[in-house]
Amino acid sequence: MIDNGYQDKIRLRIIELTLSNGFREYLITSILDKENFGIEDFNDIYNLRWNEEIYFDFQKNIMEIENFTGKSLETIKQDYYSMVLVGNLHSLIIADAQEEVDKETRNNGKLKYEQYKINKSVTFGIMKEQIYDLLTARNWKKQYKLLVRESKKYKIPVIKFPKNKKGKSKISNYSEKRDLSLKLTALPPAEPIPFFQ
Repeated sequence: MIDNGYQDKIRLRIIELTLSNGFREYLITSILDKENFGIEDFNDIYNLRWNEEIYFDFQKNIMEIENFTGKSLETIKQDYYSMVLVGNLHSLIIADAQEEVDKETRNNGKLKYEQYKINKSVTFGIMKEQIYDLLTARNWKKQYKLLVRESKKYKIPVIKFPKNKKGKSKISNYSEKRDLSLKLTALPPAEPIPFFQ
């Protein structure tokens, strides 16, 4: 890249965000315009991307989207696109099942927990073979409703963890250790970072 006239260094901006739980996250960006892109803008973007992070984790670890049946480009494309289709259908089914579970469990004093959610990992394992039936069924709406009803059987409670006096979760201090480590290794924002090592 240097031979083509590109810089060998780029300037980056390090942004410290304080999350609602009191922990800090650090973002690195090449957007240096602080006037038009303030910390709040990055905080909003950071919050918006969380569901995508969760879904990428689901694709990789539950759907095993990288587990291909062959090595040719065509096979990899076919496996990838078919898994994306199955994942999207699963998401639609789970969304409908979750909506029904929310209606059934809302303000129900007989239940132990206030809120329940569909276990996506279990339902995906059960459903991935049944999605083919959905795609080939003459009455796909009936098959779809059957899968929604089946998904509702695998609801789990949403457990809210207790907080200490400062409002922080009592679970772990891993984030505080990570924050300290990042603070010690963070580069000053104005210093250019070498593009090539």
